[in-house]
Amino acid sequence: MTTLLLWPKTASEAYIDTFEYQWTINALIAPNDPNIQEYRYVNNTSVDSELYQYFVDKSIEANLDIIYSVQFANCLIIEESHWNPKADNPMSTAYGLGQFLDKTWSNVNKALGGELDREDPYDQIDAFTHLLSTEGYCHWEVAPSCIYLLPVSKRVSSLK
Repeated sequence: MTTLLLWPKTASEAYIDTFEYQWTINALIAPNDPNIQEYRYVNNTSVDSELYQYFVDKSIEANLDIIYSVQFANCLIIEESHWNPKADNPMSTAYGLGQFLDKTWSNVNKALGGELDREDPYDQIDAFTHLLSTEGYCHWEVAPSCIYLLPVSKRVSSLK
């Protein structure tokens, strides 16, 4: 089992962008973080450490730690695909980590320059973090286990 170490609740508490995150044998850490005692642990056995680190880096870059939280974004991916980049929904065109429908993927791909490969899990993360940071979580049906990772003020029903 891989144990991943995530940062404190808000980026403003820890000035996340100033930290250098690195992998140890079983944890993602920020050695220069003065708030290390405030970290929370998340167990995730379904994703390799390089892909997860890329997800963390892109989430920070997209300000997901400030807008929602990386734990919330991670929960969405777990609920949608269990971190399987080849997950597909036989009832729709949903595919990949974020279960993008064909039309949504096309729109996000255009917004990001049109060079994304739908089969590439790193490109899927680029698309996922972009869409979540720009349009919110309205594209996903959010499980109760995920919605409770958000502050009350950000808990808006994603059901239409």
